[in-house]
Amino acid sequence: APGESITFAFELLLTPCKPLDPPSHWKQRYYQVGYPTAASVEPEVVAATGATILNIHQGVDGLLNPHINYPFDKRTTSHLSAYTETAHALGLRVKAYYTVRELSNHADELWVLRSLGDEVLADGNGGGDSWANEQLVNGFAACWQTPLSDGDFDSALCTKGISRWVNYYVEGLTRLLRPPVNLDGIYYDGIGFGVYTMRRVRRVLQAEKGMGNGLIDLHCGNNLLGTQYGQVSPQLQFMHLMPYIDSVWFGEGYDYLGSPPQYWLVESSGIPFGLMGDMMHEGHVWRGMVYGMTTRFRCADPTPLWRLWDTFGIGDSTMVGYWEAKPPVTSSCAHLLATSYVKFGNATLIAFASWQHTTHFFADAPPTDECKLRIDFGAIGLSPPPNVRVSAPDLMALGQPPARHIALSAEDGYEVAVPFGGGSDGGVLLVERT
Repeated sequence: APGESITFAFELLLTPCKPLDPPSHWKQRYYQVGYPTAASVEPEVVAATGATILNIHQGVDGLLNPHINYPFDKRTTSHLSAYTETAHALGLRVKAYYTVRELSNHADELWVLRSLGDEVLADGNGGGDSWANEQLVNGFAACWQTPLSDGDFDSALCTKGISRWVNYYVEGLTRLLRPPVNLDGIYYDGIGFGVYTMRRVRRVLQAEKGMGNGLIDLHCGNNLLGTQYGQVSPQLQFMHLMPYIDSVWFGEGYDYLGSPPQYWLVESSGIPFGLMGDMMHEGHVWRGMVYGMTTRFRCADPTPLWRLWDTFGIGDSTMVGYWEAKPPVTSSCAHLLATSYVKFGNATLIAFASWQHTTHFFADAPPTDECKLRIDFGAIGLSPPPNVRVSAPDLMALGQPPARHIALSAEDGYEVAVPFGGGSDGGVLLVERT
C-alpha cells in the first residue's frame, strides 16, 4: 500500500564461484552403490567398468552403510574399512552418504539427544517404523525409512540442520576420513546446514586428504516440484555452498527432454558456478555431452562415452561451449548447439545436439531436416581442407552410426551438414589433422 515500507533480505554471490575444472571431471567417473536398488557391488566389479569413484548410499545390502548418517557402530566400521581398503587397492576412491538432515534410530546418542527436547531432533507428529512410535511415542518427526538386508529396520528421525549436533557431525567426518574407514569424501543428497558448517567440512577434508583430494558431490531432485523442500531451484537453494563443492548430480524431476538449453546450462550443468555435473537415469546423451555430462553407473551405462573420452584424450583438451563469446563451431539453426573439445593444432571433438522438439521453447520454429555446423579452423589451430579430416566416431550403442567420413562444404566458410531425419537429435564429430 502507498506509504508502507517493505524489508527485503538478500545476499549477493559472484559467479562463477571458482574456475571450471574439466580435466578433473573427465577423471571422476561415478558408480552409485546402493542406487537405484539397495544391492551391494564389489569394488572389483566397479573397477572393471572404468569407473573411478564409488558413492555408497545408505541402507546398502550387506550392511555396508546401513544406518543413515550414523556409520559409527563397530559392525559398520568393519564393513566400510574392508570395502575401502579393497577399493583403494584397485585405484578407486570411495565416498559415502553422510549428512545431518536426519539421524538413524540406531544412533547410540539417541536418548541423549531426546533429552534435549527439540534442539537437535525435530518436533513433529511421529510416523515411521513401529519402534519409533512405541519408544518415542510423540514429539518427533519421521524421516527416511529403510528395511535392511539382515531383517532389521532403519527408522530415521528428522533433525535440525543448525544445532550443536553439527559439531558432532564434523568430528564424525574427521573419523571417517582417517583409517581404518579412510573415506575420500562425502556424497550429499541435499544439504541441511549452512555455509559456516560447510566451510568447516571443507577444511576438514583439506586437512585430512590434502588440497584437492577430498571430494564433495551434491545430488538433489527438482525442489521446485511439490512443497516438501520449499519449492526452490536447487541451484539457487545451494548457490552459497557451491564454492565448497566439487561436482553436482541433479536428477529427479528434471526434464531432460522438454527443457531448453538455458535450463540445461543454469539449472542442471553446474557450469555457471564453476562446477561440472552428471545426469540421472538415462538423461539425454547428446545434450549432456554439450555440457560435458554423462550418466552414472547403476542408473545407465556411460562406458561408450568414457571410452570415447579416452580414445580422443579429452583430458588434454580445452572445453569451449556454445555459450562462450566466440565459439569455434557455430550452427545455422537456432535449435542446434555445439561444444568443442579442442586439442589446439591437433584434433577437436565436437559435441552437438538439437532442441528442435523442445515444444515450449521452439514451438514456433519451422521443422528442420538438416542444419550446418560452421567450423573456424583457425580457432582450433588447424589448416582448412584438404589438411583435415572430419569423421563421426562409432557410437552405435548410443545410436550414432558406425565411423564414417563427413564431407565438408566451403559454401559459407567450412560447414558440415548434420541430418535430423529418423529421430536423430545429436552426435559427435572428430576433426583431425591429416
